[in-house]
Amino acid sequence: MLLNFSFLIIGLIVLIISSELLIRGSVRLAKKFHVSEFLIGVLIISLGTSLPELSSSINAMLSQHSDLVMGSLIGSNIANLLLIMSATVILSPILTVSKDQFFQIYSNMGVVLLLCLLGFFSITLNFFIGILFLIILLMILVYETKFNAVKIEKDLTTKKTNSLVILLLIIFGLIGLIYGADLFVNSAIIIAKQLNISEAIIGITLVAFGTSLPELTVGIVAGLKKKTAFALGNILGSNLYNIFGILGISLMIDNIIIPSRIASFDHYILLSATLLISLSVLFLKKIPRAVGFVGLIGYFSYISYLFLF
Repeated sequence: MLLNFSFLIIGLIVLIISSELLIRGSVRLAKKFHVSEFLIGVLIISLGTSLPELSSSINAMLSQHSDLVMGSLIGSNIANLLLIMSATVILSPILTVSKDQFFQIYSNMGVVLLLCLLGFFSITLNFFIGILFLIILLMILVYETKFNAVKIEKDLTTKKTNSLVILLLIIFGLIGLIYGADLFVNSAIIIAKQLNISEAIIGITLVAFGTSLPELTVGIVAGLKKKTAFALGNILGSNLYNIFGILGISLMIDNIIIPSRIASFDHYILLSATLLISLSVLFLKKIPRAVGFVGLIGYFSYISYLFLF
């Protein structure tokens, strides 16, 4: 037990250090190519921090545990919005929003509504839906790159850095995030089993939370460094990668039937979480600390419900 707790702490330390490297490299990359930190968060960092979800989903599909795939992806997206976004804005509220952030909000609303419809009509997700998801993701990425590559923020004061240094910072940051998350999750699962917590609860909570740890650590470090646009781009982009990308790739392996429990409950929790962030951005033109506190209360209420019922 003590050894596993040690691994748990080591994994967390690796995540924090890797987040710092990743943010430093990404901010310098943004300045070098004269694009916004938000765009870098959407296109590059959200892809990197979604790698743990991709790895766990492929393993689950190959082991014929498709319910675990849907549970972990939906749970991860809920954690991204209610836990990670909330923690980030509590540390540093988002006071302004840009055109590319509005596009990401609309995209996230679209994917959640699509999931709710698929679940409501009990549609089996198959190979062709997977292809469609991947095409949609590609179209979003092309649009982001072509039309939303806005000029870099004026307040970005990072010194010029050699391209190789930037590349190494990002690569080592991503590798550290993936390794740290894997170490943390495996240790947490072993501890949970030793404490006689059921595997069902482990899957829907620890796996979803654990695969979101890269986004969490990046979000917290970004919040502390006042890089909230970067954090928002990472979270919104990660949610799109999770559904259109990771679920799309998973459907290349086998069909998935959305579990009735997820379709009738968790989908609507995700919809509520998306509405919380979306309405704040669209009507308030910002995400204040109050929204963060509401989100945290909502997330811990949701987790408490899962454990109780």
